[in-house]
Amino acid sequence: MIDRILALARLRLHESRSARLGLLVPAGFVLGLGAALWAPGGSDAARAAIADRSALLLVAALGVLAAAVPTALGFPADVRSGVADGVLATPTRRLAVVVGGTLGYGLFASLILVGALGAAVLGLEAGGLGGGARAPSWRFAPIGQADDAAQLTLDSATHRVVFAVPDLSIASGEIVARLDPKPIYEGGTFERTSECRIALGRPRESSRTATTVQFTPGRPFIARLPADDLESGELVHLTIHRPSGSWGLALAPGSIQVATKRELFVSSALKAALCLVPLLFLVAAGAGVGSVRFGAPTALGLALFLVAALAGQDIVRDAATFVVRTAETQAAAAVGHEGHDHAGHDHAGQVELSPIQVGLARGALHVLDLLPPLDAFDRSSDLADGQAVSLARVPVAARAALPGLVVLLLVGWGLLARRDVLPL
Repeated sequence: MIDRILALARLRLHESRSARLGLLVPAGFVLGLGAALWAPGGSDAARAAIADRSALLLVAALGVLAAAVPTALGFPADVRSGVADGVLATPTRRLAVVVGGTLGYGLFASLILVGALGAAVLGLEAGGLGGGARAPSWRFAPIGQADDAAQLTLDSATHRVVFAVPDLSIASGEIVARLDPKPIYEGGTFERTSECRIALGRPRESSRTATTVQFTPGRPFIARLPADDLESGELVHLTIHRPSGSWGLALAPGSIQVATKRELFVSSALKAALCLVPLLFLVAAGAGVGSVRFGAPTALGLALFLVAALAGQDIVRDAATFVVRTAETQAAAAVGHEGHDHAGHDHAGQVELSPIQVGLARGALHVLDLLPPLDAFDRSSDLADGQAVSLARVPVAARAALPGLVVLLLVGWGLLARRDVLPL
């Protein structure tokens, strides 16, 4: 069966090459050049960060296109030409047809992605936002004790961690800190962004410098602090203060990091592209589900719906979480007010939530728990923040995509097994 899968994968790979979709590779150069010329910002480094992220997202869109379109068109074209009838008449299991098609189309889309990324990097250079303009890419190492954890809430708003100044910070003149906290919703006004204050100082001294950083709950963020008069190996303390807002921060061990090494941007961009490869196989499998049963338009729509669901899940999750937490807060307040006179309480500002709305929000959260997080595949924010993408993120992306990929392949197999293929 393995030989059949590989033979069908080669067939689909050659079929995709003959469709002239290789022209998407030079299109990457145009997208990179356009991103460099368009990117706004007050400095070259700020413009380069925006252009880098935009270019990677546009190249990812090319990869999705290369995965979805050939897959959506391939099997219906085989049915019309009678090729599918000939393939299925041979001793080939229909599961091999589905797996081989996904493998071939996914490999082709991956090659397009990597080629278009290289062309986009050249486009960024041609647009004046290359290596001379962008900020360095950093590798980060955790600081603090192995069991150093904290929760920054309105009741306990400050956390301090002591670390030794890395050699790189002396050479670059700044300490670059990265925080990756988990959000804690504490009620109040729904906020898409919040802010905290990061300060740096020597032990037993007041903080020498501080900066206020805006962050999106559930997303890592970067703080840059001057290190002009510090020495390599000197002990300093990093203080995180979050005085207000509706989102607290849960800091697990290892979630506070500082930059220790530099890395080439091209290396990080390549690893970011490799993190996107499992997503392309998911798209190819999703389009394959539609193509074996419903035809090209439905297959393409299913693949694009899958991408949209992954891209928009954070917005839906935040809204559903707000509804559920608000309902829980109102229920707790109602229990606390039982037996009291409510005449003096003002409930005009409360959000009116029906049981149907709360039930839908809970259901949406359960469904979203089944989806892999988008940041398992999309590391464009790392490139924009100057963070080197770790090679360890590639197997993380593969593990995130594997359950969905298996489900889609089994669904495609089941649909194809129940279909009588006749030439049109």
